[in-house]
Formats: sequence, structure tokens, C-alpha cells
Amino acid sequence: MPIIDWCQDIFNVAGAIGYLSSLISKQPQLAAFFGYFPDSHDILYLICCPSYMRNQVVAELVNDNIKSSSKADSLKKMIPGHDKAYVSLSGGIKAVEEDDMDNFYLMFEPDDRNLQQVPVRVTSDKRPPGVKFYSSTKHDEDRQLLGRLYFTSLSPLKKDFEKTPLEFVGVPTNDETLLQADANIVLGVGRRFVDSEICENHLKRLSSESSTSVLRTFFEVLAGLKSEDQDEFFEILVSDLEKSSIEGTAHVVKRLRQGKAKMIAVKQELERAEERIELVEYRSAERASEIEEALDPHDTKVLKIEALQQQSQGLDDYLDQSAQANALLSKFLTMVLAILQILLIIYTALARKVIPLTRTR
Repeated sequence: MPIIDWCQDIFNVAGAIGYLSSLISKQPQLAAFFGYFPDSHDILYLICCPSYMRNQVVAELVNDNIKSSSKADSLKKMIPGHDKAYVSLSGGIKAVEEDDMDNFYLMFEPDDRNLQQVPVRVTSDKRPPGVKFYSSTKHDEDRQLLGRLYFTSLSPLKKDFEKTPLEFVGVPTNDETLLQADANIVLGVGRRFVDSEICENHLKRLSSESSTSVLRTFFEVLAGLKSEDQDEFFEILVSDLEKSSIEGTAHVVKRLRQGKAKMIAVKQELERAEERIELVEYRSAERASEIEEALDPHDTKVLKIEALQQQSQGLDDYLDQSAQANALLSKFLTMVLAILQILLIIYTALARKVIPLTRTR
């Protein structure tokens, strides 16, 4: 931090003004986060900017016809030019290069936006994607969470919901009858199971979009709930629709019950298939045990034969070694006899020469 000497004879007014301006610009302030999927890319775009630039960024996204987008203000104030928002992906998407995400962040600039791109891949069709921002790499949910973004659908190239729609309690999320349900009733029940921000976003969309499109994306979110939560949501929704005096709810309830019955039938069929698989595995194990028992006597015989073969081989080795020893002994004795013969010949020759000499004396 620069130090100003207020006792100098000549005071630098421009420097003081610049210093005070820098202090003001460094004051903590709220940030705005944006995330969106361009229609032609499998890339998640993320933006961090000062909150006063929010409307400008929104207008630019609308002008670029960006549909799969989400925005949120930071939960805490951030220092411009200093603080960073570390990114963590959640829900049904992951980064293509997950190792690079450990230190991936958006810089909070004082007078500009910071735009970053994350190539993503879909890991689950039933979990709505989301992004969380943290003030450090530790990703402490309680202390360091700066904000979160939610998306009601996946990247357009990652999932074609027209061809392979998700299902909510056995009913496709694009089912015409299902989408005729009263949106206010559905969203009202959804408050108990879905994040309040997602519900608020869908309620706001009702003022500018058709209830059909709003319900479709909301049912896609519901399709990502756990099966027990879907069952509970189903019971409450059917009960509220039956109590409603709005015309046309009866056929929606009927369609929901049909989907529920279909889902139960599929689950039962899967359970029966699992039982059959377990039975086949059990019988296969029994058969393998019987074969093993039948092979035991043969294995014993084979082991005995192998033992006899080993003993026979040992005897053969012993006999071979004995034969070799006998051959060596025979050679040794032959050599000794030859040496004795040589010595005897030498002794005889010497005796013939020495005996005549002794007689002359």
C-alpha cells in the first residue's frame, strides 16, 4: 500500500486523488455469475462481473439468442481485482479435463467481465447440471460458498430430449397430457422437493413463456429426483389435482396413474428377472459343486500316479548315480593296477642289476 507523506512542502494532489480512488475501487462489492450453453457447442461458458453490469450481460445474452442460461448474485461481497471464484461442477455434468478443475477460477474484475470456458460431458441424464463458486480451492460449503447456478436442461448436443425424453414416474416429460397439468399446482408441490431458486425461475418464466414449455423443463428437473421422492411427489400432486376444480385435471391424473402402473410393472419385471438370474447362478454353483465332487476321486488317482512317478523317477536317478559311481570306481581300480604293474616292472629290472653285484663281493 502506498504511503503519503502529508508533511511534504509540496503536496501531490493528483497522487492523493489517485490513491483515494484506488481505495474506493477496491471496496468489496457483490458480483454476478452467469453460465450458459451455446446451441452449437458442448462447452459451458461462465462469466463473473460486478453486479452493476448484470443487466448489460443479460441484454447481450438475449441478443445472442442464448436459451440454456442461468444467473445468480454472489452470496458474499468480493474485492475487485483480488478475489477469485473457484469453479465446481455438479449434477449431471463433469469437465472433460477434470484434473484442470482443481485450480480453475473466475477473476473478479472491477470494471469488466471475466469469461471462461469449460468443455463438459454428460454423466447423468436424470440430474440437472449446476455450478458452484467458492472463495478458495477447499470448496467449504458453509464458509466459502460464493454462489451457485442451476440449469433446467443439458447442453443441446449432449441430450436430444425429443428422441429420448426423460420420464417422471413412468410418464415421458414431453407427454402432451402431462404438460396440460396446471403449472401453478405442479410448481407449488415442487417447492417441497426442488431448490426454491429453480421454482422461482420457473414461476417467472410463466409470465413470458407457455406453461407447456415451463412444465416440460420442470418435469425434467423432477425426473432427477430419487425414486422415493418422485413417489412422494406423485402422491401429493395427484391428491392436489383431484381436489382442484380446474377443468381437465381428471385426464392428467389418469395419465399419471397409467405411468405409475407402468413403472411398477417394469420394476416387478426387473425384480423377477433378478430372481431368475439369482436362481440360475445358484443352480450353476450347485452344478459346479457336483462336478467338483465327481472329479475328486479322479484327482486323487492322478495325485497317486504322480507320486508313484516321482518315486520311480527318484529310483531311476539313484540307479543312474550308482552306475556312474561304479564306473568311476572301476576306472580308478584299473588305474591303480596299472600303476602297480609299472612299479613291479621297475622293481624287477632293478633287482636284476643289483643281485649280480652283491654276488661278486
